[in-house]
Amino acid sequence: MTLILVAGSEPAAGASTIAVGLAHRLAYSRHNVRLARLAGDDRAAADAAAFAMLEFADSTGAPVDAALADGAGAVTIIEAPAGADGAALATRLGARLVVVGRAGATVPPGATLIVNHARTTEIGRAH
Repeated sequence: MTLILVAGSEPAAGASTIAVGLAHRLAYSRHNVRLARLAGDDRAAADAAAFAMLEFADSTGAPVDAALADGAGAVTIIEAPAGADGAALATRLGARLVVVGRAGATVPPGATLIVNHARTTEIGRAH
């Protein structure tokens, strides 16, 4: 079983979008894919419900505890809650870490950084 932990370098970095994109790509490469959203922030329930609506990946439809994120026989993509210590969580789960953030974001050794394309306006909101 392969675990991939997707963590945003900051809230609203685009981790859910990247998690879904990875799941989609793997599913269409003929992998069994499970998509899980860890509990721990106010967006977890909505993200997990959205994951459950996807036809190409299995999902519980509810946020899960890290201990229950195992996807035996499938590639499991797990989205971490905003503000989580992605490196520590990935180590604990035995997962590969993918960090989603802006160019220049701090990335732990061995992690992959995916730079999002959100632009910031003069009032600081991404659009």
